[in-house]
Amino acid sequence: EPKYFKSRKIYKAFKFFKEQLDEVIKDEDFELQVEAIFDFLDKVKSIKIVRIDVKNSNDAFMLFESINDRGKPLTPLDLIKNKLISKHSDEAEKTNQRWQKIIENIEEYKYQVRFLRHYYHAFQCINKDIKLDGYSKITKKQIVEVYTKLIVKNSASNLLNDLIEKSKIYKLFVNPESIDNNSQYFKYKDDLIELKNIGVAPSYALLLFLFGEYKNEDFTNILKFLQNWFIRRHLTNIPSTNKLDQIFLDLVNLLAGCCENCDKEGSLCETIISYLKNPK
Repeated sequence: EPKYFKSRKIYKAFKFFKEQLDEVIKDEDFELQVEAIFDFLDKVKSIKIVRIDVKNSNDAFMLFESINDRGKPLTPLDLIKNKLISKHSDEAEKTNQRWQKIIENIEEYKYQVRFLRHYYHAFQCINKDIKLDGYSKITKKQIVEVYTKLIVKNSASNLLNDLIEKSKIYKLFVNPESIDNNSQYFKYKDDLIELKNIGVAPSYALLLFLFGEYKNEDFTNILKFLQNWFIRRHLTNIPSTNKLDQIFLDLVNLLAGCCENCDKEGSLCETIISYLKNPK
């Protein structure tokens, strides 16, 4: 098998049809099995693909929205991608291909949505192009609204480029098993796997900020402290789950220099440890 084969779409498609066939041929009679297989094949071959040509990409998106009105609802990522493409309708295919790089880096939908939230939380303080008034913290329901405004406000191309780069970092947290031996992050592989197993998703905004802004720092002690901190938190439920996102958002703002009346405690590691021992 090729490397990471089971995470690829071609394998998932193969697995799907194999499971369907296994279900079809569960009858022990061989002739009935053959008949069932060909009946299944007839159903697959009866699928119709309809092609509709339009003059430009804008017409294509309007058509899609119309014919999909009663179909499967679009995900937030679909809507954001379509907004990006509509702003660069002359480069629709190129924009779509670039967007797919984010999907390839972060394959699971729940992580994709979380990435968009954490990206905003991690960099809104230090990047004026990302900051929106009235949105210091965003919820899952606000993702489309916020990113639509960001696309209108800024260069969609620059935003997409940065999302692609940051998705490479986020992949380290949600899929640390894929870190290659030759990667500059290999020394963190075991610690990141441990963090994933413990369940530290609220801290990913902090880690995204650290790995994105402090490329020359050694995060070993920080990662090990987070392991201990979250184990204690899971055992005691202190701080409570509904406070975790805000704690790590405030910590990012402190490190970025956007926290009023807050002082850093020495080194980067010391500041993080000091804050998490007594979060405001």
